[in-house]
Amino acid sequence: MKRKIIKLGDTTHVISLPAVWFRDNELGAGDELEVEIAGPDLRVSTKKDPNLEKITLYLKNLSKSSIAAHLKAAYVKGYGEIKLIVGDGSAIETVQDIFSSMIGFEIIEQAKDIVIIKDLSYEGEISPIMIIKKCFAIISSCSEDGLKAVKNGDKKVLSELKERDFVLNRFINFYLRKIIQNKWVVEKDSKLLFSFINLLEYLGDHYSNMSKALSKQDDAVHNDVVEFWEYMNKMTQTISENFFEFNNEAIVMILDSIHKLNKRIDVSLKERKEAVNIISLNWLKNIANTLNDLAIYELMMNL
Repeated sequence: MKRKIIKLGDTTHVISLPAVWFRDNELGAGDELEVEIAGPDLRVSTKKDPNLEKITLYLKNLSKSSIAAHLKAAYVKGYGEIKLIVGDGSAIETVQDIFSSMIGFEIIEQAKDIVIIKDLSYEGEISPIMIIKKCFAIISSCSEDGLKAVKNGDKKVLSELKERDFVLNRFINFYLRKIIQNKWVVEKDSKLLFSFINLLEYLGDHYSNMSKALSKQDDAVHNDVVEFWEYMNKMTQTISENFFEFNNEAIVMILDSIHKLNKRIDVSLKERKEAVNIISLNWLKNIANTLNDLAIYELMMNL
């Protein structure tokens, strides 16, 4: 649909609005509209709440993991108001625990077997670049502090890193939600970026789960584990830097290095028989493979 630009005065230009859109939104003379500049695009919307799309989820007799899956799906898909039909009090407690990971949502109504949560966040307060930087920073802190805790035998720190992964998931789910809602204009291919963000979640999960598993071990890890972990931390930092300022040579270096590192991990897995080392090496292999996938996606997004 094309519109001609009409010049009014020296600096003012106007275009007409489609009559059908005007009628469907019940607009009249004097009503205000939101105008958003998005690169070469100009978005015009009503001042009505853009997140009013609602959904009802029936969660009676579902397990905690099933409730979490339903809530995450509705949140990421972009619903602005979610009505939850729950069963007993324990189900309501589960909902309260899970929804705290949904940035911007608050409980607006709660009864015996019904909970209604709504997005009360404001646009413009959080940028996509800030979210990505925050995600990389959380992952780096988990990997670096986890390694320090392993060296020092600090089980308390290792067990507490799960809380940081919880925060990471909040930011990642918020980012995915905004991409699906088309609220953010991103320079990179949105489909590739969606997969890249999910890989960041997997990476955080790997570091968190590895740390949690090691917090239950009494033996010290072998020097191989420390060396490989340190190298993973460097690769994570390089991938983070390369996301914001792409360098093809850095990607080639990462892919080659991870390929060689995986071979060394395989050799070490054959040599180390202690449980603590087998656990560590298997998780490090998962981390290496995820870093490899992140590097490939960075390459695809910049071709």
